[in-house]
Amino acid sequence: MMRAPIWVGASSTALVFMALAWFLPTFLGIEGRQLWILRGGLGVLGLVGAALVARVIHLRSRPKRPRERDPDEERLEAVLAEARKRLAGAQGGARRLDNLPAILVLGPPASTKTTAVIQSGMEPELLAGEVYRGDVVVPTDSANLWYADGVVVAEASGELIEKAGRWRSLVEKLRPARLRAAFFRGRQAPRVALLCVGVDEFLKPGAARAIPELARSLRERLVEASQLLGIHLPVYVLFTRADRLPYFDEFTRNLSADEAAEILGATLPLRTFDSSSSYGDGQSRRLTEALEGIQRGLASKRLDLLPRESSEETRQAAYEFPRELGKLADPMQEFLMELCRPGHLGAGPFLRGFYLTGVRAVLVDDPSLHAAPTPETRREAMDAGATGVFKAARAQMPESAPQPARTGGPRKVPQWLFLRGVFQRVILDDGNAMGVTTSGSRVSLVRRLFLGAVTAAALVWLVGMTVSLVANRGVHAEVETALRGVESPPPVQAGGAVGAGGVAGAEAAAGAAQGETPEGADGVPESVGVPEGLPV
Repeated sequence: MMRAPIWVGASSTALVFMALAWFLPTFLGIEGRQLWILRGGLGVLGLVGAALVARVIHLRSRPKRPRERDPDEERLEAVLAEARKRLAGAQGGARRLDNLPAILVLGPPASTKTTAVIQSGMEPELLAGEVYRGDVVVPTDSANLWYADGVVVAEASGELIEKAGRWRSLVEKLRPARLRAAFFRGRQAPRVALLCVGVDEFLKPGAARAIPELARSLRERLVEASQLLGIHLPVYVLFTRADRLPYFDEFTRNLSADEAAEILGATLPLRTFDSSSSYGDGQSRRLTEALEGIQRGLASKRLDLLPRESSEETRQAAYEFPRELGKLADPMQEFLMELCRPGHLGAGPFLRGFYLTGVRAVLVDDPSLHAAPTPETRREAMDAGATGVFKAARAQMPESAPQPARTGGPRKVPQWLFLRGVFQRVILDDGNAMGVTTSGSRVSLVRRLFLGAVTAAALVWLVGMTVSLVANRGVHAEVETALRGVESPPPVQAGGAVGAGGVAGAEAAAGAAQGETPEGADGVPESVGVPEGLPV
């Protein structure tokens, strides 16, 4: 049943080439040896074409197994399609994912990635995904995409990064456009990664074995992203849930609003390492200095904070916080070292900086802040691009407990510390790291291919011009020889007739000047033209 279409297609292709082989030479007026060469070439092409057609029909005629549709992949596709639709219909001109800078937010499950983006201070507008269900922030199902300040923030769920195929699919769909970067804009849209890891991961039993394994698994995802994007990917590590550290609340309870907005962390200088040995020595020294600097800064801050506290017990607890953080210096350093360890094949991630953030409880007196936010008002705020920072923060309060009746008076609400500056003054303002990602192997490949094609075309043109020059020099020599024969006086026979040699020389000169060979072959030589100055 399936063989008839194959033979019909192959025979039709062969018949077409046979007809061309028979009638085309006659139509072009080709005779002699060239006739059979052309017919033979067309015959060979007909056989090859018939074989290819038969192969294609055979492959297409095979029964295909029904492909099982992955529901997780479908959800990811739906999120990305919705984000593209929202960007295309944005006011002020359509935008595209591949032309906008992007921050890839990833991390293990329950590392507060979604809340970190909400509380970033960028006033992000949700493009696609689900953030709130009722009054609380829900775990990310597949991915969430935001837009803020001309930047796309793409958050991958913890379950998504555990599946290599889905993670690669997300990164591939967020790859920047390379044709425009290669030929028109000169640079592609930058890409950076923000990795969220809870500090409580370092406090769990068995953390000494689990932390290196976590770093290696996350490194695999970062390496995949770097190679798919074709860049050295800058990585910013955000250690969330720092409030799980002992004495964090006592140390931060008296911070002013300006102090709470400061950055707690370190940005590392840009540097590449040639080998793993140089990376181990240099990066270890840099991380040690950075962690010791953070601990010294917190220790010196005690001179300002302790006098603000009236309780002696609280002062003693606040005094111990820098030491508690210092106890995690070694496992944090080991984690950061393993996370961005350079490889030997292709592009890879590099550590740009690491920072800490946590939550403290603050008292508010405004009764309007005590009202429970409704899904409708929250959705309106997101659509309007409003930040709703403290409203979103209140949504992080005990998620399973029902909302109590609101009464007037002071009330404790959560406030995120040391977070806003990470997005606004570090990531978005890091022109050096962004510049590293504006070019890469994908853009360079397009440029090399274009340059190779131009070089090949120029080489073909030069070879053609060389062949033309050689052929035209031969014509030049023939014409000069014929002209010398014409210039010499031909012998005059009796009766005043010119000899046969003189007539033949004149005819040869005229034929050479018109592109004919001395032997009388018709047509012009296979050349581009006759050099200028030829005395014809």
